[in-house]
Order: sequence, then C-alpha cells, then structure tokens
Amino acid sequence: MRFTVGGLPAGATILSAQLKLYVTNDSTSGGVFNQITNNTWLENLTWNSKPAVDGVQFAALGPAALNSFWISI
Repeated sequence: MRFTVGGLPAGATILSAQLKLYVTNDSTSGGVFNQITNNTWLENLTWNSKPAVDGVQFAALGPAALNSFWISI
C-alpha cells in the first residue's frame, strides 16, 4: 500500500501510522509486511505487475480469527 499524505505544515515529520485490518476469513497466519524500494507503481497494479519485495520484513501477524481486527503500527 502507498499513501500520499497532505495538509501537513512545512517541515512536519510523520512519527507513526496505523493500518487496521478486518478479518473475513480466519487463518493460521495473518500475513507479513515487507518494505520495498520501488514506490512508482500506478493505481492499476495487479498481482502480476506488483514490484518485487526487496526490503526487510518489518512485521508478521500471527493467527487471524474470524471477525476480528488487526491493528499494525
């Protein structure tokens, strides 16, 4: 995911962000989050045209229970 953040004063620093996920299918693994260096993709990105994962994994979610929420910081 990529987000453009606007409306901040000049020189402002973003210290954190939150991603809230709602589970519609339970799983033994909630997924992983990796950093990538290529952030130039267009909005019509598909699974086959996605940029390569070339950075570190910075989060891994454990089991995901049906109808629960995950909040990643």
